[in-house]
Amino acid sequence: MIQDAARESLARIMAEPSESFVALARASGLDPATGWRGADLRGVDFGNDDLTGFRFVRALLHGADLSRARGLRRDMFHDAAWDETTRFPPDLPMPLSQLRPPLEPRVLDAESWPLLTTLTGHEGAVYSVGFSPDGARLVSGGDDRTLRLWDAASAALLATLTGHIDSVTSVGFSPDGARLVSGGDDRTLRLGDAASGALLATLEGHGGQVFSVGFSPDGARLVSGGSESTLRLWDAASGALLATLTGHESPVDAVGFSPDGTRLVSGSWDGTMRLWDAASGALLATLKGHEGWVSSAGFSPDGVRLVSGGEDGTVRLWDAASGAPLVTLKGHERAVNSVGFSPDGKRLVSGGGDGTLRLWDAASGALLDTLTGHEGAVNSVGFSPDGTRLVSGSSDFTLRLWDATIGSH
Repeated sequence: MIQDAARESLARIMAEPSESFVALARASGLDPATGWRGADLRGVDFGNDDLTGFRFVRALLHGADLSRARGLRRDMFHDAAWDETTRFPPDLPMPLSQLRPPLEPRVLDAESWPLLTTLTGHEGAVYSVGFSPDGARLVSGGDDRTLRLWDAASAALLATLTGHIDSVTSVGFSPDGARLVSGGDDRTLRLGDAASGALLATLEGHGGQVFSVGFSPDGARLVSGGSESTLRLWDAASGALLATLTGHESPVDAVGFSPDGTRLVSGSWDGTMRLWDAASGALLATLKGHEGWVSSAGFSPDGVRLVSGGEDGTVRLWDAASGAPLVTLKGHERAVNSVGFSPDGKRLVSGGGDGTLRLWDAASGALLDTLTGHEGAVNSVGFSPDGTRLVSGSSDFTLRLWDATIGSH
């Protein structure tokens, strides 16, 4: 989406050069469209203009020789950007910093952009992925019955953890990054040491598959949801079952704590989301709106809103206090399998059965971008703790890391 729009804008710049681009070319003694002496003119996306709100694109003068240019001014670079390969005159009358665009150039015509890397190793579909709290590691779980730990910078596989005797459906780090939790089709939750990979405890109690697991914000409790239509609360230190919450009429596919740990949200194949008191287990509200199962649900970082995704291909935002629907986001062509807020709460990411990730503005619901590349359904997505990267897990057996700064301006 961004790539196509950028290329169209770049084509317009080259076909009908703007006044600033013509001035730059003439100062360099070059033809605006063809005279850049072998320079590679590529699209560069700089996000959105702070004043107009419109996306703007500059031509990256990669390899351009401006060494004979005279009278260069900053305003000549309104539609042009330079990088380390661009040559300037030795007697440039101003520091290069004064010509630098407000943001670093981002080359758009690379086939892989904005994909950063693809992580391979799983021998089956990847159902769940997530960053460690410090952003240094990734954890994934999948159909091959394993959890895998990865270095988030180098994409190196750090460890493969075994123990589940059926598919691993949900994984996550504890808030301090010291432990891992996983849930599986073998009806168990497992707690592991995130450094050594050692098994700390196996939690049994679900009468069917475990579809979703998560830690409380303080790391003291765990919540899980499963095929027998219940949520279960556990003591994360002892592994003791604290409570079983009933009310859903079909399997519970998504669970999570509020940021302050006082509430729980769940999403179910019965088409509803439910809010619960995390201390008493009392049902607080039932949210209806999805036309089909709810596969993913979670709170915004400030706890004010909820986001959900489901079988109907929509992402929905809700008021977390009243349960009132706020906005419905449409764009996915198949079921939405996973949704989540950015750390600052300004954006949303979703992954779907159509093989795409989509980035949304969390205030307006506007679609910011569509990321393609996976060759199967996208089952799990999430932001890095600093909001600069995305991770996705897919039925194509891979994890992928993406640049999340697109659409962030």
